[in-house]
Amino acid sequence: NGAGVYISQTGYVQNTIICCNTSRLDGGGVYINRGGFINDCHIYNNTTLNGGIGGGAGCMVFLGGEIRRSIIESNSTPGTAGGVLSYYHILMDQCIIRGNSPNGVMHGYGGAYVYNTLIENNTMHGVYFEGNIQYYNCTFTKNAGYAMDADLYLHGSSKPGVIMNCIFYPEPTHIVAYSVTQPAYSNNFAADPLFTD
Repeated sequence: NGAGVYISQTGYVQNTIICCNTSRLDGGGVYINRGGFINDCHIYNNTTLNGGIGGGAGCMVFLGGEIRRSIIESNSTPGTAGGVLSYYHILMDQCIIRGNSPNGVMHGYGGAYVYNTLIENNTMHGVYFEGNIQYYNCTFTKNAGYAMDADLYLHGSSKPGVIMNCIFYPEPTHIVAYSVTQPAYSNNFAADPLFTD
């Protein structure tokens, strides 16, 4: 686990490029075990070799960790999470998750708190989750998946969590409130988000 960087408990990595690593298990770029911090990093072109429910080619977070102001892109796995895989608690803020395959982010068993994050151009789904999650002020765009589930996929009978003040463009999803969607969807606002290049 953690071919590029392995962090445990209070460890942290800051202002670092983490690229081109391969793990036989989880966490091709970074593995955070029971707490740790990633700040202002660029994590890209990492892979894992395991299939099944594993992966986290960009970053694997197990039992707690924080990722802030970081770009996680172009990571891939034969498992279920190309970008970020988390089990139980994770906090992400001001991140960009893009171009990962499959899935930009996968949350297992809930405990996810994500703020001010762009999730774009990931294959399968932008976010795939089980359990309670909370996303605020995030933007989901151009993720490849199944129609309304492309950006945000709720697995099985999981609780839908809280998805508020987000932008979903061009496809809406069915578990959000007080967000911008195109086209309009229940309890949301229909408006062009006016993205700029």
